[in-house]
Amino acid sequence: MSGRFVIWAPSMHSEPAAKCGYCHGNKGENKDQLFALDSWAHRYMDKMDAIEIENCTMGSFVEHMDMDTYDRLCNMGFRRSGKFLYKVDPLRNCCRLYTIRTTPREVAMTKELKKCVSRFANRITGGDCCSAALPSSDFVGRIVDAELNSKAFHTRFEPALYSDEKYQLFVKYQENVHQDYKNSPKSFKRFLCDTPFGPEEVLGTQESWEQLNNWQSMKPGEKLKHVGPAHECYYHEDKLIAIAVSDILPSGISSVYFIWDPDYSKWSLGKLSALRDLAIIQKTNLQYYYLGYYIQDCPKMNYKANYGAEILDVCHGKYIPLKSIENMISRGKLFVLGEKKAKVSKELYLADTDTRKLLSFPTDNAVKYKNIAEEIYGAEGCAFESANESALELKELYGIPYEEEDLDTIYHLKEQNTHFPSGIPNVVPGLLPLWELLDIMQSGKITDLEGKLLLFEIETEGIRLLMNFYNEPPTVKKRICDVIRLFGFETCMKAVILYSEQM
Repeated sequence: MSGRFVIWAPSMHSEPAAKCGYCHGNKGENKDQLFALDSWAHRYMDKMDAIEIENCTMGSFVEHMDMDTYDRLCNMGFRRSGKFLYKVDPLRNCCRLYTIRTTPREVAMTKELKKCVSRFANRITGGDCCSAALPSSDFVGRIVDAELNSKAFHTRFEPALYSDEKYQLFVKYQENVHQDYKNSPKSFKRFLCDTPFGPEEVLGTQESWEQLNNWQSMKPGEKLKHVGPAHECYYHEDKLIAIAVSDILPSGISSVYFIWDPDYSKWSLGKLSALRDLAIIQKTNLQYYYLGYYIQDCPKMNYKANYGAEILDVCHGKYIPLKSIENMISRGKLFVLGEKKAKVSKELYLADTDTRKLLSFPTDNAVKYKNIAEEIYGAEGCAFESANESALELKELYGIPYEEEDLDTIYHLKEQNTHFPSGIPNVVPGLLPLWELLDIMQSGKITDLEGKLLLFEIETEGIRLLMNFYNEPPTVKKRICDVIRLFGFETCMKAVILYSEQM
């Protein structure tokens, strides 16, 4: 299965917004910020007690994927938690979560960040280093110099594997910082050790770990040999004080989680870890630092803007400087960038994302842009009628069980027994639109999957190649379409879809 993308059939997961780890379903007097767009807020603000605002995630459990695939999916808005690969529905969800990335040159060293680096250098060297002679804006040089001259502090990159020492620090951090007392070795392994990557990427080689652990000495243009998950363990006087859990991608470092010892709270280890990761990116000749998700109206998540950043427009598959769209996403709103003079009649074409071509959006002064999210996904937006028309054609012409969806399925009424539509909804920003899926059927492109896509039915334990899409049962057709819409056609071509007829 080397090179294959082995996944369980995708599904939609929803729960009351009260269980959201960011807003807890409570935005105080700003209840309109629970809605993706103003038109939805106006439609339902006087019916708040009658509707259900939810925390909505789409994704799959992944049994195997390579780092190139994950790099590609990260740049489509995906993240992983252990083996669960997911992205948030930005329309229905209570919070708007945007993929955010930055580079060392984008960081504007504030007084606070400069102080963080200076104090760190003094603590680990006793003031006996040359970093004080470097400009305060050169955080990379100051961090590297301090660490090379320290006898008290060091870090070690190693495979993302369990140890009692790591687990005990995790428990201490969770209990003291997050007041989370429901921890176990099993949950720690599932969250921060389990991965869908192969052993060669998890374990690496002695040579690749040695190079990574001497990142300060890498030469310009030298290629980093390790790609895969990693734990970077921070030690002070031989005591484990922090763990940076990361995925090292071909295009950069993706931060997964950071654990620190509450006894070292004065060290500002959270800020320091971000600056260290950026220093590592520069010295290892990688491009980007992926900070996870950015939520404009959540203090726990909007601090990431302090590192200089651009965020992903999931409908274009391109990154946009955060500063240029701050007003568009204020008060937690959804955005889709479009030319001011452009008129839209349906969801935008969603091209497969190639990380090697993933450029920033050309927001030059010659072209004026606006937020077209309301025109597409608002209560009077064009997406819904277009999707319903395509859903009927997909069902009638190709036997794929799509149904029309009423607008009230976006934020459904509590009195209705119906919950979300079965499976992935017809309209989700950042997913392949149904009209584009219909084009794939009408053009015959769907047959490109035949002889390539593998299907594994749990009940029969039988694995088989897709040979004729049109002859598949309706439920199997729908599962294949869900994978195409969620992960892209090219990724689907190398997929193995695990499914159960009982699910």
